[in-house]
Amino acid sequence: MTLRQWSSPARDTVEVLTFLTAPAVVKVTVGTTITTCNAPAGMSSCIAPLKVGSIKASVVRGTTEVSRVSSHAAVTATPYNQNLEYLVDSSRR
Repeated sequence: MTLRQWSSPARDTVEVLTFLTAPAVVKVTVGTTITTCNAPAGMSSCIAPLKVGSIKASVVRGTTEVSRVSSHAAVTATPYNQNLEYLVDSSRR
């Protein structure tokens, strides 16, 4: 695959967008790797490295999990074909 000249560079990451009413910790689990981000109120992004396995995200305030979502697609080391599309899941909260 060749990127077009105006394309952004390719990256192997998981990006979680949050729209929060108050600050919280966003925990992104990709395979066995956990990435945490301190997110402010409003919109923010938490980026984690892409790894083999399932993808989950949760929002925690204090000791309470207030939202979570699991991706409908898992990352595999031997995909049938290369999928370069964006995938979207939502907690619908």
